[in-house]
Amino acid sequence: MRRQLILHNEQHLIVVNLYKCESRVETDKRSVSGKFVECYNYNLLPSTTTFAATMLRIRPCISNRMGGPGQSNNYCPNFTDQELMTIYLFGLLKHRFSLRLTYDYIVEHWADWFPQLPSYQAVNYRLNQIGWHFESLLDALSQHVQTRSDLLADVVLTDSVPIILSRQPASASVALGLADKGYCATKKLFYHGLKWHMLATDRLGRLPLPQRLHLTAASVNDLSALGVPVVALESVALVGDKAYASAPFAAELASQQQVRLVTPIKKAKGQARIDAADKLYSRYVSSLRQPVESLFKWLITRVDLQDGSRIRSEKGVWLHCLGRLAAGLYILAFYS
Repeated sequence: MRRQLILHNEQHLIVVNLYKCESRVETDKRSVSGKFVECYNYNLLPSTTTFAATMLRIRPCISNRMGGPGQSNNYCPNFTDQELMTIYLFGLLKHRFSLRLTYDYIVEHWADWFPQLPSYQAVNYRLNQIGWHFESLLDALSQHVQTRSDLLADVVLTDSVPIILSRQPASASVALGLADKGYCATKKLFYHGLKWHMLATDRLGRLPLPQRLHLTAASVNDLSALGVPVVALESVALVGDKAYASAPFAAELASQQQVRLVTPIKKAKGQARIDAADKLYSRYVSSLRQPVESLFKWLITRVDLQDGSRIRSEKGVWLHCLGRLAAGLYILAFYS
């Protein structure tokens, strides 16, 4: 049996042939309607990297099955994990921000493409089981966007965005092993949730593109969280807000990695006011880091990244945080 999936935009036309056949991958290239097409033929194994690689036009490698923890080596359901991920991402791209809306949309308009679509309850359960698979897709997408020719490679922006599971942290009980109480200065809000910390490469006149991502509990300080992703940087200017202002940390980055940390001027302890020159400099730095704030606002609007109020489990947290960010990066990778 063969099914064909077509992904396209102004620059790419990708035809994916899905087979239930022997366990190998075949790739060929041809011209369709004057456009260059890459075709990937692969068997329907429960592997997420094949789906990610296909979307990114990278030759997939599926020598090993990648089922979830505790799954049998013979795990091969009629409705595959790739198809589950496809409908989840497709729903987000179509502004269906709840799984119920996505499921109803697929049933009403795309049922012929997914003849083995199980019940809503089964889809919901299985998606929560494989939510961690989106990490592979995120990694592939973040690597892919860094090959763009319009990047300002010597300017990296950093910031964090809260994932709000509850606006009543005192009584919250969701994902206590991952999330905790934090404060969002932008919203002036105490909340129960997590934070995405991001390093993004700047672009002229466009949204920056993420290159490093780090997920922490809401209480983790931005400066402390920066120590994990920043180790990969070298010989760049790193632009952040006042939360990252630290003379010892800036000196360490400069001496060990030749990274210049650029932040607004922070008042010293006991200092009554900042002079005019420092205010002007801080305003300039804020204008440099404004694009990363725009990126977060776009992700919140486009894929509903921030609102986790419907999540009821730790597995749901992974699905929301990884899946929605993967959908946002897919749009940035191929449509920006």
